[in-house]
Amino acid sequence: NQNDSTNNESDFDPEKLRAYEASKLRYYFAVAEFNSTKAADVVYKEVDGLELGHSSASVDLRVIPRDALNGTIENRTVR
Repeated sequence: NQNDSTNNESDFDPEKLRAYEASKLRYYFAVAEFNSTKAADVVYKEVDGLELGHSSASVDLRVIPRDALNGTIENRTVR
């Protein structure tokens, strides 16, 4: 029935989809190692706060002290 498909399309809420997609992204993290403090600083200034695609999720960069690194990645799958 044509009316059924029209009603289903009008029930679509792009904001709910965006919130759902953003909630999936917040659980991922990566660890990057740089060969100099200057290189890390450049990446931090350029990337921190950038939006990932059109997801409303932004990149949140943090510094991990070297002595805390093993505890951060321990028992996690490396991809």
